[in-house]
This record gives sequence, structure tokens and C-alpha cells, in this order.
Amino acid sequence: LPPTKPAPIKGAPGPPANILSGYSSQPASKNAWAHKENVCTPCFARLYPNTNWKKALWLVIPLIAAGIALGIALWLSGTPSPHMLYTIEMEADLPLSSAEFPEVKQTTFREAVAAAAETDAAKVAILNITDSSGGRRLLLAASINVRFRAEDSPHASLSTATLSTELAKRGLPAVLCPKGSFAGVGGCNLCAVGSYADAAGSSACSACAVGFSSAVGSTAASDCFFRVCPVGYTG
Repeated sequence: LPPTKPAPIKGAPGPPANILSGYSSQPASKNAWAHKENVCTPCFARLYPNTNWKKALWLVIPLIAAGIALGIALWLSGTPSPHMLYTIEMEADLPLSSAEFPEVKQTTFREAVAAAAETDAAKVAILNITDSSGGRRLLLAASINVRFRAEDSPHASLSTATLSTELAKRGLPAVLCPKGSFAGVGGCNLCAVGSYADAAGSSACSACAVGFSSAVGSTAASDCFFRVCPVGYTG
């Protein structure tokens, strides 16, 4: 005979009414969601239960997104941070002799550098002044090389054209084109391959000897090197 299911004992206690949910007499799905919210609640929200954290997050998230968008925009535009300052150290050749550049003109020069670098004149220092003509050529006009430093500038470098403009406003001559370049249309141009300029303020570059060449912007005849032509070529 097949086994028979025993009949329930009359008067025996039955299963609890909330055995399906495990938490209360409410449906199981609601209790599961309540348990999930309890687990996912941040610790700081438990410490401050009276704070509306959802509302606070909706206020903070737009601010964070705006900051990220601003940072990306600055990075794409290449604009330096307003808090980033640079120290510029460079040289400038002026068509003056050492006697024509006294302390008064040196002060004016520092003011021009400060205006071009957008910094304070007190943060501009002249490091060295040398005679760049050096008496090497009798017909070479007198010129001096001024090495200076400008601190706390928002610019990483200073162009010759910008400095010349500020010098002209104060009655000083424009900066000469440096060695390795010549004064041309639109400013200073680097000497081409096969030429050099060994003095500041050159109006043209000197050609290397026949059979020699040089790199762009060469500053001396010694920069010219012997040019080995490939097989089948001359020159």
C-alpha cells in the first residue's frame, strides 16, 4: 500500500503567518526592497538620519560637473591657470654702447620688460650687460647684450616684438634680431640652410663656403660643415 499523509493533529500550532516574508506580515517583495535600502544607506546618512541626503547630492553633483567642464575647457584652449606664474630669463641685443646705457636707461629698460611680461618692475633684474660688437669689425655698429630675468609672469616666454614695442613707447631703440637671424619683413627671420649670422642686428645672413652647409639659424662660420653629396651628385 502507498504511504499515506498523516493527518494533522488537532490543536497543534501551524506555521507562523509571516513565514513567507521572513520579516513581517507584508509581502516579501516590499520587505526585500526595504532591506536593500537599509544596506545601501551610506554610513554618514546613518549618523545624520535627519538630513535629506538625496537633495544634498542633487545640489553637489552639478557643481562637480561644472568644475570638470571648466577644467576640460581650459585644457582644450591651452589657457594657463591664473595661479601659474613663470620666471623668464632671456637676452636682448640693443643698438647702444655701454656708455649709452646708464642706470637711468636701465631702469627704463626694466619698466619695459615688466610691461611686456605683465609683472612688477621690482621683479625684473638685469643680470649682465656685455658689449656684443666686441670690436671685431670696424664698421659694425655698437651694440650691447642685456641678459635679464622677470619673475612672476603669467607668460612662459617673451617675444622680441612685444619687448620692442614696450621699449619704443619709452624712447629706447628696438631689440636687434639675435644671432642666427636677420631683420626681414614682419620681424626677425632665422638664417636658412647654408648660411649664418654671427652678429645681432644683421640685415642679411652670410653664406657658407662652397661645398659647406649649415643648419637653420646657425650663428657662426664654424657651424658650417663639409657637405658630402650622394653618389651621382655634385655641389
